[in-house]
Amino acid sequence: MDEFEEVKVKNRPGFFIGCKIWGTHEVVKFQLLEVWVQVGGIPPQLRKNYLILWAVGTLIGATQMVDIIFTRAGNLARIKVAVLDPKKIPQTLEVVFGKYLHAIYFIVEEGVDREHILVQTRIKIQWMKMMIF
Repeated sequence: MDEFEEVKVKNRPGFFIGCKIWGTHEVVKFQLLEVWVQVGGIPPQLRKNYLILWAVGTLIGATQMVDIIFTRAGNLARIKVAVLDPKKIPQTLEVVFGKYLHAIYFIVEEGVDREHILVQTRIKIQWMKMMIF
């Protein structure tokens, strides 16, 4: 935004408008690292709920995305989170869903190609369709 001292207001004698920048300027301190994390131990009926999966991501970082296709195709949820240090993501956490305590676990993906995961997911889905019919 531009800063200016005073400007006369047209058709308003005696009126002036001024603009000054005030307050602190927000400065980015650090950009968080984004990692994909697979999460196990979430009850199957809750793994279908996008908002619950988003909330699980917030237990370890700032949730960025939920891979619902991967999640619905298997027994693990897949969540992208932004974190300060991926090495500090705990291996397990105890979480209450409703009134039940569950132990969930995290697997941090390292160097995994996103397209490879999609191909594996499609193969799983095709295999599951063949088993159903």
